[in-house]
Amino acid sequence: MTLHHPFHMTDNSPCPITISMTTFSLALSIPLCLFNLTLTPFLLSSCLSLLTILLCANDMKRESSNQGFYALFPLINLQTAMLLFILSEILLFSSFFCTFFHSSLNPNICIGITCPPLGIDPITPIDTPLLNTLILLGSGGSITCAHHSLLKNNYSQFKFSMVLTITLAIYFTILQKMEYNHCPFSFSDSIFSSIFFISTGFHGIHVLLGSSLLSYSLIRSFFLLFTPSHHFSFEAAACYCHFVDAVCLFLYLIIYCCGM
Repeated sequence: MTLHHPFHMTDNSPCPITISMTTFSLALSIPLCLFNLTLTPFLLSSCLSLLTILLCANDMKRESSNQGFYALFPLINLQTAMLLFILSEILLFSSFFCTFFHSSLNPNICIGITCPPLGIDPITPIDTPLLNTLILLGSGGSITCAHHSLLKNNYSQFKFSMVLTITLAIYFTILQKMEYNHCPFSFSDSIFSSIFFISTGFHGIHVLLGSSLLSYSLIRSFFLLFTPSHHFSFEAAACYCHFVDAVCLFLYLIIYCCGM
């Protein structure tokens, strides 16, 4: 008996269990990478995770673009899921900021009752951090331009804006790597340095993830899989990148400026 409802029931797929297993292996490989100083488990887990995510994304592309299964109600569910995901990310970075404010307003006697702690020379905000913030905010403007170009069915302008956004994100990552190489303190020096590397490092990982999502959207645009009324995957990636831009601004104001 056929059930008629507005929702698409997916076929049996190994993607959920494989993504869970590869993500779990990736989480286990990070401590191995940190304590054993070997990148092999981390690289293998990353490649497997990327492969399973691409396979799952290919199934969703086939169901949405080729077969047209994603109607109004599934689209609303996807939008709600994206909003909840961004909300969870807001809570994650809020915990970093609360930890920073707690350690700053109540410095321990072990660190000299000062913030930054004694012996810690913080990074000046009028340098690479300011340039990185401006670069990422510029990438947010270019991705907004790409969205408007797609709504106007201007694919050439859309692709140019996407390439510019991805280039700025890669440039941001290179500058952050250079900042880490010349950082005057290490992760284990104090609670200030730990919060600095955790918050900025997580943000850098989010920038890499956002640029990967935009690269996937750019590849899909070459196959004309986006239309002015059907481009949710790009909208989700753009919203995620705007969130990362906002976090970058808060990191600059709180970690770099208030940490002086």
